Formats: sequence, structure tokens, C-alpha cells
Amino acid sequence: MLLGYGAGAAGLLALLLALLILLAWWGWRYAAARCGRPRPPLSWGGYLLASALAIYPVAFALMLIDIALQDLKSQRAEERWSRRSYLTLEAAKSFGEITLPKGSWVNRQEPRQPGTEDSPITMNGVTAVRFPQPQSVAGVPIIAFEVLPPVMELAGAHTFTRPTGQTVHCEAGWLVSFSLPPDKPTPQWEEWQAGLPAAAFRPSDWIFRECFSGSPIAVLTLHNGEVRVLP
Repeated sequence: MLLGYGAGAAGLLALLLALLILLAWWGWRYAAARCGRPRPPLSWGGYLLASALAIYPVAFALMLIDIALQDLKSQRAEERWSRRSYLTLEAAKSFGEITLPKGSWVNRQEPRQPGTEDSPITMNGVTAVRFPQPQSVAGVPIIAFEVLPPVMELAGAHTFTRPTGQTVHCEAGWLVSFSLPPDKPTPQWEEWQAGLPAAAFRPSDWIFRECFSGSPIAVLTLHNGEVRVLP
């Protein structure tokens, strides 16, 4: 990193030096001509030197333009990926066992493969959702959820039953954590990174673990091109 900064500073210094030499040289020739002492025509060596000094600033300027264009291209590509990652649903969408209502804020991920940034957006790879109003999911009133590990944010009080038969009362606003059935092992990190398919979302199979008071589930959304956190 320091080497890159040093090279950039050296290039800028060389550019300024070349411009200073050119301005001083042509300024001297112009002043001499105005005073009635025009300088003789440049020799071939002089022309070569002047050309070399003139080409360098032009080449440097073109390089800066190319860098700016590449940065703009990268920025636009990142904006496209942001629009794919942070959704506000304009229509209801099916997602596993449930239907996400219009206006839901959805966070999703997918492998960044070249040429896929403009492909149709699916509900695969969803990681978290916040509803515009409370919904009943697997009989539980919630306002938000995370897919893996399974967590729900309660919109109202609810009583859960453990596999042992013990009941646990949970208050509105609390977070509820679940585990997956033993016959459905937790997806590996590589599978999660690749984006779980929508069909894998089956909260009716989740097993209650515990509930607790905690911070609301954070869901990211785009507002005027900027990423914001909900709620």
C-alpha cells in the first residue's frame, strides 16, 4: 500500500515537473520573441525533448481518466449488487412455506459470478426479512426473522412448547431461537454462502430452543441509493 502511494506521489511530482519545464521553456521563448529577440527554431533534439515532455502529461491525464472510468464502472456494478441484496418487495412473493407480503424488506445473497448481476432476482439466498406489519408464521406472530440460524422477532406474546412438553411464555418484542430437526442437519458454511434455496425455508419444522429480550433483528434496506438499517 505504501509502495502504491509512493509511486502515485512520484508520478504526480514528475507530471508537475514536466509541466513546469514546458511552461518555463515556452514562456521564455514567447517573452524573447515579444522583446524582439526571437529564439532560433528548435533543433531535432529540441523537438524530441519538447514532444517527450508534452506526451507525458497527456499520457498521465489519459491514465487518470481510465482510472476514473474503471471506478465508475465498479461503483455501478456495486450499486446493481446492492439492489439485488437489499430488496423492498413490490409484490407478494412465495418463500418456502410462506408468502412474503408486498412491502417486505428482504436481505439476500448470492455468489458474485460475472454476468449474473443483471439476471432475474429470485427468493433464493434470503438471509433475513422484516415485514411491514405483523405476520403469522408457523402459528407464531412475528415481525421479522433470520433464516440461519433460525431466529424470529415476536410481534406479540406467544407460548411455546418444548419437545419435553414444558411450556415457555415469551413476550412481544423478544427474540426466539430455534434448531433444525435432527434429520435435517444445519447447512454447511459453503452452502450458506452459495445462498440457500427458498424451498429450504420450513419454519414448521423448527424446534423451539429459547426466547429472550434482545436487540431487534437488523435488516438492511436501500434508501435513495444508501444502505440503511431497519428498524
